[in-house]
Amino acid sequence: MKAWEQLESDPNVSLWWYGEERNPTSYYYIDHGVRISKDAESGLIEVKNAQLADEHYVNVTDDQFEVFEHQGWLAGCYTVCIDTCETRMCKVNYLISIEKNENRMDELMERKGKLSTKMQRYIDLIERLPIFASTEK
Repeated sequence: MKAWEQLESDPNVSLWWYGEERNPTSYYYIDHGVRISKDAESGLIEVKNAQLADEHYVNVTDDQFEVFEHQGWLAGCYTVCIDTCETRMCKVNYLISIEKNENRMDELMERKGKLSTKMQRYIDLIERLPIFASTEK
């Protein structure tokens, strides 16, 4: 998997481990709201979304996993961030559509603006990655 290979080979990345120091059972890394782990014995790699309002990490979708597998760590992370923003945006839009309280409506509109800004920032970041950058000027 390209994402794991990038992290393993990056001298600026420190992988964490589970188990005993001299005999770890797995290694993991968390950044950009994504957790990736590799089982030391089987070599199984798992990628989970850590941005959700839950106590547990959730497996990324098959489409997101493919991005990590073929395009790498940052492309995968940014894809998860964009998808999470889109999901939250849908929820906020629904809440706006049923809200009657004007003060609450203002709060929801502000939240929508912040989500839109955040999502656009990740879209800009992913478009600047070499694998997505357009060669046309």
